[in-house]
Amino acid sequence: MLGPSAPAGAALTPHNLITALAISTTSNVLAARHLCLAALNASLSPSNCFTLLAVAEAAGVAPLRDAAERMCLACVPAATAAAAAAAKQQAAQQHPQQHPQQQQQQAAAQEGPQGMDVDELEAPTHPQTQLGALAAASSSPLEVDLPGFRALPQPLLERLLCSEGLQVGSEAEVFQAVEAWAAAAPAARAEAQGALVRSCVRLGAMSVQELEALDQSAAVSSP
Repeated sequence: MLGPSAPAGAALTPHNLITALAISTTSNVLAARHLCLAALNASLSPSNCFTLLAVAEAAGVAPLRDAAERMCLACVPAATAAAAAAAKQQAAQQHPQQHPQQQQQQAAAQEGPQGMDVDELEAPTHPQTQLGALAAASSSPLEVDLPGFRALPQPLLERLLCSEGLQVGSEAEVFQAVEAWAAAAPAARAEAQGALVRSCVRLGAMSVQELEALDQSAAVSSP
């Protein structure tokens, strides 16, 4: 076949042959692209949504980008919870659990007068602890694309965190998401962390306790 542009009964010439090959190649490429996009859309899940969002954004593939973005907006809290769990696990590996006898000695040392646990005495709560307690984290983090979340470019993360479709319970969760992303490269992202906090965290929607905790953050106080 010479392709749709070649008239019926046309003689086979080099020009007609080149035109037919070009049309055929373009048609095959478009068909292959359509199949790839369909496969990527079908595979989209919380376990790869942040990675696919970055790929679709870089390639300019609007349908895949929009679908991935909608899923990412729902998965930001889970990614934050997964980052916190990973940090806790890493800390536990760096500081192995104490021997039971050492734990008993430490517990005895923490008891105050008349057997009262020191933790039961009233003490001022650290602002950062307040912020962590006020933010509602996912109780059972699902398998989320944590590497993809950590690798998001700053403008893409900012778009997600500033979106009206972001599914969070409080602005404290937005702040924690920024912290989780910045913790992947603390030195390189220190300046970006401050910029994201100032542009994405809606101070007017925060409680007094959240504002007091936020005020102690280096990300907020840094110029």
